[in-house]
Amino acid sequence: MNKQLESYSLTLEEKVEARTRELREKNNYLKQLLDELHRTQTQMVESEKMSALGQMVAGVATKPVGKGTGIGFINQLSDCDGKTSW
Repeated sequence: MNKQLESYSLTLEEKVEARTRELREKNNYLKQLLDELHRTQTQMVESEKMSALGQMVAGVATKPVGKGTGIGFINQLSDCDGKTSW
């Protein structure tokens, strides 16, 4: 009976050690995935910022020049006396 308990104890201990190793490996893998996810999210945010900036610049560049617009207003100021009067 004592030998049988020792055998069960060793078997259980080996199973616990194997499971612990397996869980550590999976935990390390998940940490790597999480790090990769954070890097990807950061890249996506930066990409979205650049896209928004590009759209904003494109909108300003295609805005009609005329009274009340930024470029038209600058032109009007320049035309007053040949100098920019700001």
